[in-house]
Amino acid sequence: MNNKEKLLLKIDHRFNRVVGQIKAIQKHIQENPDANCKDIVFQIKATRKALKKISDTLIEQKINQCVDINKKEFIHLKESLEILTKEY
Repeated sequence: MNNKEKLLLKIDHRFNRVVGQIKAIQKHIQENPDANCKDIVFQIKATRKALKKISDTLIEQKINQCVDINKKEFIHLKESLEILTKEY
C-alpha cells in the first residue's frame, strides 16, 4: 500500500468517526431533550476538532503536492495558506 492509499484510508477512518460522533449527538438530543447543554457542547467541540484534523491533513497533503522540491517552486501555496487562515 502506497502513501496516498494510506492517507486516504486514514482520512476515511476519520470521516467515519465524525459521522459516528454526529449521529451520537443527534441521538442524545432526540432521546434527552432536557440533556445538559454542557455535554452536548463538549461533544460538538470534539466533532469540530476531528473535522479540523481532517481539514489540516488534506491541506497538508495538497500543499505537499503543490511543492516541486527539485525546482523549489510553490504552486498555489499562497492561495492554500490564505484559505487555511480564513477558515480558522
